[in-house]
Amino acid sequence: MGYPQKAVPTREEINQMDQDERSQFSKDYYNGAFAHAGLKPKFRQKLKYKLGSAFVIIAYPLALLLLFIIVNVVVVGGQELWHVKQKHELKTLQLEMVNTKEIIDSYEVKVKDGSISDSDYTIYSKQIDLYNENVKESNNLERKIGSTWYIIPFPHDK
Repeated sequence: MGYPQKAVPTREEINQMDQDERSQFSKDYYNGAFAHAGLKPKFRQKLKYKLGSAFVIIAYPLALLLLFIIVNVVVVGGQELWHVKQKHELKTLQLEMVNTKEIIDSYEVKVKDGSISDSDYTIYSKQIDLYNENVKESNNLERKIGSTWYIIPFPHDK
């Protein structure tokens, strides 16, 4: 399966080779014919030899794109982890707002009928104030959670 062992030429011998001999040496080198002597091409060198200029044209931009994607994932993922507590707080606020809205609706029926007492009206007013405060706080949290930074903007639904 392997190549027969060949004597490894020195740099001077390589420089004195003609074009065909140098080409054959390169093929042997990149295909592992001199591996027994410790001359093993690096992975990048093998790819460059096998792909030629396509390696430079395709691989480097793809590697750069992959790097930006990884950085983007780290940045966005870090922000998602940072906002976990705020998301939980927002859900709690929304549930509280639903409960408060139900209480307000029950008092609004009494207000429309005109059968509300002063103490009930005070509770009704406090519930409306509480609901409005929760709406403001909810909007602020949504603004904080919704502001996500990207290195490269990718279109997505949130």
